[in-house]
Amino acid sequence: MNSPPLDFDTSQDKELQQVWQEFACSQPSDPAEIARTIAHTVRQFDRKIFWRNFREYAAGGVVAIVFAGSAAFGYERIVPVPLIGLAAISFVMGYLWWKHHDLQPLDPTADARVYKAALLARYDRQIRLLRGVRYWYFLPLYVWILAATVVNALHRPPHLSPLAHAIMVAVSLVAVTAVFIWLARLNHRYASGRLAEAKKRAESLFFEPTTEK
Repeated sequence: MNSPPLDFDTSQDKELQQVWQEFACSQPSDPAEIARTIAHTVRQFDRKIFWRNFREYAAGGVVAIVFAGSAAFGYERIVPVPLIGLAAISFVMGYLWWKHHDLQPLDPTADARVYKAALLARYDRQIRLLRGVRYWYFLPLYVWILAATVVNALHRPPHLSPLAHAIMVAVSLVAVTAVFIWLARLNHRYASGRLAEAKKRAESLFFEPTTEK
């Protein structure tokens, strides 16, 4: 269900940088044009977040349907496992929705300072979300993995010896745990790090021009 780290188009940063350099060197630079440029960047950011979340909702919905079907039509002994998975997926999607449900559209009458504040607030929101991904995303799903592992360990296939079954269960758990840790670190360090760098670039794009007395 996890999607790759969010990529951002650095061409927008370069465009903003050029606009603000022109503003610093030449006071007649059009403030309305500056505001439109930043507003465009904010809207692009919102679109990227929207489609990223949409992919998560779509994938989560499919997985939730599979879990619900397994709980309804599966064997009695495995019903708790898909129910745990359904609860985990529901929590992840609900948390993701909650963190973005109050996002307000831009005020078309606002100025560049307001738009820049909105852009930085969006960066901060997404950085916090990615830095906590190990707790609200991977931990609930890992609880389901542990439940499935316990059920698998308690029901050994007749053709496997106890030792072989134990080794198979242990290897599977270690492999899945390693993948979860890698994905969590990837989102926490790489994706949030790229966003933090993009935020720093955005912060440097606006400053109060100094006037000599």
